[in-house]
Amino acid sequence: MKKRYFIKYIISALSSALVEFIIFNLVCFFARKYMTLGSAVLLSTVIGRIVSSLYNYFVNKKGVFSSDEPIRTTLAKYYLLVICQILCSSKLITIIVKLLGVGDNQGIISGTKLLVDSLLFFATYYIQKKWIFKTKA
Repeated sequence: MKKRYFIKYIISALSSALVEFIIFNLVCFFARKYMTLGSAVLLSTVIGRIVSSLYNYFVNKKGVFSSDEPIRTTLAKYYLLVICQILCSSKLITIIVKLLGVGDNQGIISGTKLLVDSLLFFATYYIQKKWIFKTKA
């Protein structure tokens, strides 16, 4: 039972991540020309997350966790989690890239985003399962 949720969650997350990753890189590529690295990463993270999050919310609610919880309750909790994720992701990416001292290398920025968001993936699965969509398994 637990494996089933996790496998569906992986599929949902991968499809959402692909959309977010493409948008992040496009926005970041152009935004870095006009703002600091930290601001460009934050803006790119926010725009990418907004676009992918609505899709992800509905897929997770019905397709992954089969939740009957009211949308007004779960959506509010989900977006609280999204905001926390955005802040954690953008701050960690900026810190790691600055510590590596690679400046504006988009490949390093992209790789760092993949690493950071992969680690956040496990925490958000647990939070969605136990708090947002409240599955028993």
